[in-house]
Amino acid sequence: MAIAMLGALVQGEPIEAANVGALVTLMDLVKIFALEAVERKLRGSVVEAPHMVDLPGGDKKLLTELSVGDVYVLRVGDVVPADGTVVSGTAALDESRITGEAMPQDKRKGGQVLSGSIVSMGFLQVRTEVPVAASFHAKVGDAVAEAKSTLSDTEA
Repeated sequence: MAIAMLGALVQGEPIEAANVGALVTLMDLVKIFALEAVERKLRGSVVEAPHMVDLPGGDKKLLTELSVGDVYVLRVGDVVPADGTVVSGTAALDESRITGEAMPQDKRKGGQVLSGSIVSMGFLQVRTEVPVAASFHAKVGDAVAEAKSTLSDTEA
């Protein structure tokens, strides 16, 4: 684009050079607005994990300190903070933001839960099976960040 602008100026066509510059600027603005719109939609579709998790017995732990094998408690309205296996309890989890399934899924002992799900009914104790940084919710966030920083063939 710079070569096109320079060529137009050399040929004595400053208006054509300005048109090229305006088009490039307009394309950049459209790209910025499109990326912001996509990011807004993604933020609305992904549920924020809590900073603290409840442990059996009433204790609390920072999510960053949760490790594989730790058991945490989920109640109605809680967001699943880390992927794991149900060790006790029964609950219905809203996984619609993850799987697209409209109906809450029943979870009981031995069932798998994915981070980002929301407890819509019941109570669970869940054993963490993967580090929080490797959970489903974290993988989605990493994929979004990577996609944002990747250029298409045309852009490259």
